[in-house]
Amino acid sequence: AIKHSFLFDKSLDFLFEYYNSDKAEKYINQYTHPSKKTKIKIQAHGYSRFYHDIFYPIRNKVLNIIEIGSFYGNASAALFFYFKKSKIYGADINPDMFRYKSDRIENLYVNSNSVLSIKNEIINRNIKFDIIIEDASHVNSDIRNSFNYLFPKLKYGGIYIIEDLQTSYNPHWGGD
Repeated sequence: AIKHSFLFDKSLDFLFEYYNSDKAEKYINQYTHPSKKTKIKIQAHGYSRFYHDIFYPIRNKVLNIIEIGSFYGNASAALFFYFKKSKIYGADINPDMFRYKSDRIENLYVNSNSVLSIKNEIINRNIKFDIIIEDASHVNSDIRNSFNYLFPKLKYGGIYIIEDLQTSYNPHWGGD
Protein backbone atom coordinates (compact mmCIF):
# COMPACT_ATOMS: atom_id res chain seq x y z
CA ALA A 1 0.00 0.00 0.00
CA ILE A 2 2.85 2.40 0.78
CA LYS A 3 4.54 1.82 -2.59
CA HIS A 4 1.24 2.06 -4.46
CA SER A 5 -0.60 4.73 -2.47
CA PHE A 6 -1.55 6.49 -5.73
CA LEU A 7 -3.99 3.63 -6.36
CA PHE A 8 -6.31 4.55 -3.48
CA ASP A 9 -7.96 7.27 -5.58
CA LYS A 10 -8.37 5.32 -8.82
CA SER A 11 -11.58 4.06 -10.38
CA LEU A 12 -12.61 0.47 -9.96
CA ASP A 13 -12.09 -0.29 -13.66
CA PHE A 14 -8.60 1.23 -13.52
CA LEU A 15 -7.78 -0.97 -10.53
CA PHE A 16 -9.19 -4.13 -12.10
CA GLU A 17 -7.21 -3.44 -15.27
CA TYR A 18 -4.07 -2.48 -13.33
CA TYR A 19 -4.18 -5.82 -11.48
CA ASN A 20 -5.25 -7.66 -14.64
CA SER A 21 -8.60 -8.88 -13.38
CA ASP A 22 -11.14 -10.17 -15.89
CA LYS A 23 -13.68 -7.93 -14.10
CA ALA A 24 -12.21 -4.94 -16.01
CA GLU A 25 -13.19 -3.79 -19.48
CA LYS A 26 -9.88 -5.16 -20.84
CA TYR A 27 -7.22 -7.50 -19.55
CA ILE A 28 -4.41 -9.79 -20.61
CA ASN A 29 -5.74 -13.35 -20.71
CA GLN A 30 -4.26 -15.00 -17.62
CA TYR A 31 -5.94 -18.34 -18.27
CA THR A 32 -4.06 -19.29 -21.44
CA HIS A 33 -1.19 -21.74 -21.45
CA PRO A 34 2.10 -19.94 -20.60
CA SER A 35 3.55 -20.72 -24.03
CA LYS A 36 0.62 -18.89 -25.67
CA LYS A 37 0.59 -15.79 -23.45
CA THR A 38 0.86 -12.37 -25.03
CA LYS A 39 0.77 -8.82 -23.69
CA ILE A 40 -2.23 -7.94 -25.85
CA LYS A 41 -5.25 -6.75 -23.88
CA ILE A 42 -8.51 -8.35 -24.88
CA GLN A 43 -12.16 -7.74 -24.03
CA ALA A 44 -12.87 -8.76 -20.43
CA HIS A 45 -16.20 -9.17 -18.64
CA GLY A 46 -16.59 -5.46 -17.92
CA TYR A 47 -18.24 -5.98 -14.53
CA SER A 48 -16.47 -2.88 -13.22
CA ARG A 49 -19.07 -0.56 -14.80
CA PHE A 50 -21.87 -2.33 -12.90
CA TYR A 51 -19.84 -2.64 -9.74
CA HIS A 52 -19.10 1.08 -9.77
CA ASP A 53 -22.80 1.91 -9.43
CA ILE A 54 -23.29 -0.60 -6.62
CA PHE A 55 -20.02 -0.12 -4.72
CA TYR A 56 -19.30 3.61 -5.02
CA PRO A 57 -21.76 4.70 -2.29
CA ILE A 58 -20.22 2.23 0.20
CA ARG A 59 -16.54 2.32 -0.77
CA ASN A 60 -15.46 4.28 2.33
CA LYS A 61 -17.26 2.05 4.84
CA VAL A 62 -15.69 -0.70 6.93
CA LEU A 63 -16.84 -3.88 5.21
CA ASN A 64 -16.12 -7.60 5.04
CA ILE A 65 -15.84 -8.70 1.41
CA ILE A 66 -15.23 -12.20 0.12
CA GLU A 67 -14.60 -13.40 -3.40
CA ILE A 68 -15.05 -17.12 -3.95
CA GLY A 69 -12.78 -18.06 -6.84
CA SER A 70 -10.01 -15.51 -6.40
CA PHE A 71 -7.38 -17.31 -8.55
CA TYR A 72 -4.22 -15.13 -8.35
CA GLY A 73 -5.98 -12.57 -6.14
CA ASN A 74 -5.98 -9.86 -8.81
CA ALA A 75 -9.51 -8.72 -7.97
CA SER A 76 -8.72 -8.88 -4.25
CA ALA A 77 -5.79 -6.51 -4.79
CA ALA A 78 -8.02 -4.11 -6.73
CA LEU A 79 -10.73 -4.27 -4.05
CA PHE A 80 -8.07 -3.61 -1.39
CA PHE A 81 -7.35 -0.20 -2.91
CA TYR A 82 -10.96 0.60 -3.79
CA PHE A 83 -12.39 -0.26 -0.35
CA LYS A 84 -9.76 1.52 1.78
CA LYS A 85 -11.16 0.43 5.16
CA SER A 86 -12.41 -3.06 4.35
CA LYS A 87 -11.21 -6.59 4.97
CA ILE A 88 -10.91 -8.61 1.76
CA TYR A 89 -11.09 -12.41 1.76
CA GLY A 90 -9.92 -14.23 -1.35
CA ALA A 91 -11.03 -17.88 -1.41
CA ASP A 92 -9.87 -20.39 -3.98
CA ILE A 93 -9.26 -24.09 -4.52
CA ASN A 94 -5.62 -23.20 -5.33
CA PRO A 95 -4.66 -20.75 -2.57
CA ASP A 96 -0.95 -21.17 -3.27
CA MET A 97 -1.46 -19.16 -6.49
CA PHE A 98 -2.61 -16.09 -4.52
CA ARG A 99 -0.05 -13.29 -5.04
CA TYR A 100 -0.93 -10.57 -2.50
CA LYS A 101 -0.43 -10.08 1.23
CA SER A 102 -1.74 -7.48 3.63
CA ASP A 103 -3.27 -7.21 7.07
CA ARG A 104 -6.54 -6.41 5.24
CA ILE A 105 -6.33 -9.32 2.77
CA GLU A 106 -6.78 -12.93 3.82
CA ASN A 107 -6.28 -15.87 1.51
CA LEU A 108 -8.43 -18.97 2.15
CA TYR A 109 -8.56 -22.49 0.73
CA VAL A 110 -12.14 -23.15 -0.36
CA ASN A 111 -13.46 -25.82 -2.69
CA SER A 112 -16.95 -24.68 -3.69
CA ASN A 113 -17.70 -28.27 -4.72
CA SER A 114 -17.35 -29.33 -1.08
CA VAL A 115 -19.88 -28.29 1.54
CA LEU A 116 -17.37 -29.39 4.19
CA SER A 117 -14.75 -27.02 2.76
CA ILE A 118 -17.20 -24.10 2.73
CA LYS A 119 -18.21 -24.86 6.32
CA ASN A 120 -14.65 -25.31 7.61
CA GLU A 121 -13.09 -22.32 5.91
CA ILE A 122 -15.91 -19.76 5.89
CA ILE A 123 -19.00 -20.70 7.90
CA ASN A 124 -17.06 -21.67 11.06
CA ARG A 125 -15.30 -18.28 11.14
CA ASN A 126 -18.49 -16.55 12.28
CA ILE A 127 -17.96 -13.61 9.96
CA LYS A 128 -20.87 -11.74 8.42
CA PHE A 129 -20.11 -10.38 4.97
CA ASP A 130 -21.26 -7.13 3.40
CA ILE A 131 -20.36 -8.31 -0.09
CA ILE A 132 -20.03 -11.86 -1.39
CA ILE A 133 -18.79 -12.34 -4.95
CA GLU A 134 -19.18 -15.90 -6.26
CA ASP A 135 -16.71 -16.36 -9.13
CA ALA A 136 -15.56 -19.95 -8.60
CA SER A 137 -16.13 -23.00 -10.78
CA HIS A 138 -19.24 -21.73 -12.64
CA VAL A 139 -20.79 -25.19 -12.28
CA ASN A 140 -24.46 -25.05 -11.28
CA SER A 141 -24.11 -27.41 -8.30
CA ASP A 142 -21.12 -25.43 -6.94
CA ILE A 143 -22.95 -22.13 -7.38
CA ARG A 144 -25.89 -23.58 -5.44
CA ASN A 145 -23.55 -24.90 -2.70
CA SER A 146 -21.99 -21.50 -2.29
CA PHE A 147 -25.32 -19.71 -2.31
CA ASN A 148 -27.09 -22.09 0.07
CA TYR A 149 -24.33 -21.93 2.66
CA LEU A 150 -23.01 -18.40 2.20
CA PHE A 151 -26.18 -16.39 1.71
CA PRO A 152 -27.01 -16.77 5.44
CA LYS A 153 -23.53 -15.27 6.13
CA LEU A 154 -24.55 -12.08 4.32
CA LYS A 155 -25.34 -9.10 6.53
CA TYR A 156 -28.82 -7.63 6.29
CA GLY A 157 -28.78 -5.31 3.28
CA GLY A 158 -25.63 -6.96 1.94
CA ILE A 159 -24.81 -7.69 -1.69
CA TYR A 160 -24.50 -11.23 -3.11
CA ILE A 161 -23.13 -11.41 -6.66
CA ILE A 162 -22.85 -14.46 -8.89
CA GLU A 163 -20.47 -13.83 -11.78
CA ASP A 164 -20.35 -15.60 -15.11
CA LEU A 165 -23.72 -17.23 -14.62
CA GLN A 166 -24.01 -17.67 -18.38
CA THR A 167 -21.24 -20.30 -18.33
CA SER A 168 -23.22 -22.46 -15.92
CA TYR A 169 -25.55 -23.28 -18.80
CA ASN A 170 -22.71 -24.47 -21.01
CA PRO A 171 -22.36 -28.29 -20.97
CA HIS A 172 -18.56 -27.82 -21.02
CA TRP A 173 -18.83 -26.25 -17.54
CA GLY A 174 -21.29 -28.79 -16.14
CA GLY A 175 -24.36 -26.86 -17.24
CA ASP A 176 -27.75 -28.43 -17.46
